[in-house]
Amino acid sequence: MAEYRHDRVLKKAVEAQKAEIAEAAGETVRKLAVERLKRPAAEDGESPTKGTKLVKIVGILAEYKEKELPAKKEQWKAERADRIALERERLVVERQRQIDNQRLIEVLAVLTKKYHVGVVVAAMLRNHIT
Repeated sequence: MAEYRHDRVLKKAVEAQKAEIAEAAGETVRKLAVERLKRPAAEDGESPTKGTKLVKIVGILAEYKEKELPAKKEQWKAERADRIALERERLVVERQRQIDNQRLIEVLAVLTKKYHVGVVVAAMLRNHIT
């Protein structure tokens, strides 16, 4: 159970880091947009069709993706650990069920011998359980 809490805390931290990275990228884009709006059209040496602003924005988005990658790796690692823990738990439960069924069959066999219950009844019970 402690593993799950740790994973939830880790997931929240990853989400917070992703939000922080996205906020930083958005802030840079907003600053560029405000700069663009503040400049008078006569002084503007850059035409919107030249693509220099687009290149800057694409660069910012590339940086965002690079910064986001470690956060995603942490998230993937946490998800993989969750899947492994759940699989282990499932295997333990399955093994315990098998042990319980085997014990029940052994108890029925002892009762069959002790009380001379017919072999047919014991066989029917064994078939019903497994």
